[in-house]
Amino acid sequence: MDLPTEKQQPNIRPESFDMMFYGAIDGIGKSSLGASIPEILICDPDYSCKALPGFIVNIEDWRQAIDLLKTLQKGFPEKYSGIFLDNLNIFHDLLFADFIKREGHPADKNDMGKTWSKLTKEYISWLRDMRRTCPNKLFVASAHSNMIEVKIKNVPFSRYVPAIPGGGPRGAYRQTMESFDIIGFMNKETGKTISPPKDARADLSTIPISEGKEELVIHFYGSQYYEAKDNSHRLPESVKLTNDWRDDWKMILEAFMKGES
Repeated sequence: MDLPTEKQQPNIRPESFDMMFYGAIDGIGKSSLGASIPEILICDPDYSCKALPGFIVNIEDWRQAIDLLKTLQKGFPEKYSGIFLDNLNIFHDLLFADFIKREGHPADKNDMGKTWSKLTKEYISWLRDMRRTCPNKLFVASAHSNMIEVKIKNVPFSRYVPAIPGGGPRGAYRQTMESFDIIGFMNKETGKTISPPKDARADLSTIPISEGKEELVIHFYGSQYYEAKDNSHRLPESVKLTNDWRDDWKMILEAFMKGES
């Protein structure tokens, strides 16, 4: 094996980083964000993109998901900029419904979790094979959210996480999270403006606080309240999106290209 003789330059192509985003509530704009990516192939098993324009293929069962993979493996069409899976929870649900018809319910098997592992392997293999169909193109996915309780230094917090089923270190949840380089958490937030007192001796409890307008924000740095990450090290902590969903991807892409972090 030949060792490198020159340093690798940082990769600044967004196509090199697989992205997943999820939101605090349903209907927050996950599908719209994906549809704002120009020329993306939208794979929709939930019929959640009915009101959106774009290249949309509807998936009704796991057999169709497999057929889609086989079709794309024959050659990914150049006219598409990549793949948007909207959303991962439904794809897993389709697999689970098909799997129990073939194998029975994993919970009914007394096999030390082997059937659960078989289910997880089929899901992760499909997900990774879908990614391999479009090298050098975008690979984006969405997910619903769950709220779990975590303890940090024995202090309990409620945390949003992608609602991918399957626990354990090699379960579907952990392997899905590891498959994506960037995970964004979408939330609607209201900023507060504090009017400074004219008199430094003023009673602080009387300082007026005005509520700002509600804004849609996507966070790329995790906290005790939500799961998020940015392995590209190019995105800021958060990006404020506009009221026009068609600008969503443009806002994220501009922040990425600036490499603000």
